[in-house]
This record gives sequence, C-alpha cells and structure tokens, in this order.
Amino acid sequence: MKEIVYQYKGIDFVIYPLISAQQCKIEIFPKNEFWNTHNIHSKGVNIKLSLSEYLMLQKAAKIENWYFKTQLDKYLDYHIKYNLGVIEIKNEWVLNPGQICFLGKKHILKWEFTDQITSPIEYKSKISDGEIVLFVSRFLEKRVIKRRAVLMNFLKDQLCEIIRQIQPKYEEKLSLKPVDFEIYELLPNSKSTTIACAWYTKNLIQYTISMICEHPDLIQHTILHELLHHIHKDKGHSAGFYKDGEKFIKDFKLLHKFYFRPNHHNKKF
Repeated sequence: MKEIVYQYKGIDFVIYPLISAQQCKIEIFPKNEFWNTHNIHSKGVNIKLSLSEYLMLQKAAKIENWYFKTQLDKYLDYHIKYNLGVIEIKNEWVLNPGQICFLGKKHILKWEFTDQITSPIEYKSKISDGEIVLFVSRFLEKRVIKRRAVLMNFLKDQLCEIIRQIQPKYEEKLSLKPVDFEIYELLPNSKSTTIACAWYTKNLIQYTISMICEHPDLIQHTILHELLHHIHKDKGHSAGFYKDGEKFIKDFKLLHKFYFRPNHHNKKF
C-alpha cells in the first residue's frame, strides 16, 4: 500500500501507510504539508488499525471501497473544523507583541511592563477577542525566561479554571466522587504527545498546559475521556467505555480513534 492522495472538500490529503511489529496505522496530511516537510513524524493525523483492517485497505482498489470511508469523512470534517486553522500558529512570547494559540484561536500576546507590580512572578491579565495582555513587573522587560514562567502560570490558571467548571458537571452526571487533578507543562517522565492521563489507582488526572491550545469542545471531550478511565479502569477503551462516552458526546469513539496530535510542535511552549 503506497501513499494515496484523497481530495475532500477541495483539500488534497495524503494518506500514508505505516506498519511495524507493534502496530499498523495510516497517517493523513494536507498535501502541501506532506511534500514540503518530508517529515511524516512531526505532523499529521493518526488512524490506528488492526492488521486485518490494514490488509482490507490494501485489497481495496479505491478509497470509495474503504470500509470506513464514512467515518474517515466524518473525521476530516472534524479535522478541518478544529485543527487546520491552528496547526501553524506558533506560540511566540519573546516578541512584543507576539502570538499564542489559546482555546483554538490565534491571539495576539502583549506584555505591559509596570512599576505597579513588583514581584517577578505576579501578573494581571486582560483577555479580549483575539488578544491577551499580561501586565508584569518592569523587572521582566529584558528577562525572557522569567516572562515564560509567568506565561506558564497564566495558562495553567486559565486551564485550571476551565477544568473546575467542566469536570464537576461530568462527575455529577457519572455519579463519580470528585477526582483530583494536576496540571503540568509536560507530563512527567514522558515524551508522549498525550495531553492528559488518568491515574485511577491514585484517584488523579494529569493534564498538560498544551491542552489550553485546543478548542473548548476538545477540552471537554478530553476531560470526559479521563473521567471515564476512572470508572472503567483497566477496561478503558472497551465497548462499554465508548458507550458511556456517547451518552454525552456524539461520535465519542470516532474522536478517539481518529486523533490529532495535540502537542504538535508548533503548539508547545
């Protein structure tokens, strides 16, 4: 099976097969990204397949005969809506003004240096449509690394507030006791692109700051996903797991199987 160009809604996507002893999958790239970068590991959409599914695709002469074409088109609708517009947004906090990906949109990031704030870790913020202003100590004007620490605290505080609004609602609907959570810049001891993981034996969910880049719908989906792991434990991703998710989010299984790498390198801080 070689790479295939698939046109959907006026966009050419390259479907590229990857197979190893551990897993079979295909990756999907907008055509211009694929041929411009020649780096199939840093970008793209992963679709995990069983070996039998992979062999079925090899036998299919045309994409129109693929057994999951309907789901593939659904996913591409989701990918076009949520991901294509933000893939190339770089988080740039050195320049003033810079830019940042925040809740699925590009925001201009402005730093205002003031004598009213004396602590190097203290900040005040103003968020408007398409713009974030961070008011910090004048001490940070030429101290980029310390400014980055302030930005991390701001994003952590924003994500924490969002989780506190969404997670209890799902806990109540799932008849689940409150689950503690922690937010990390990156998941500890991991180079994974995972944005969240559940430690049900510790009654804990770990989220990463990069989740704040995602559209609010995807943040909501991730929170529900991790809470369901606390219910299903080692039976996560089972039929029952997806059935419970579909009670709240349509195409819950689809959005997990067809996934975009949330920690895309352009979204890392």
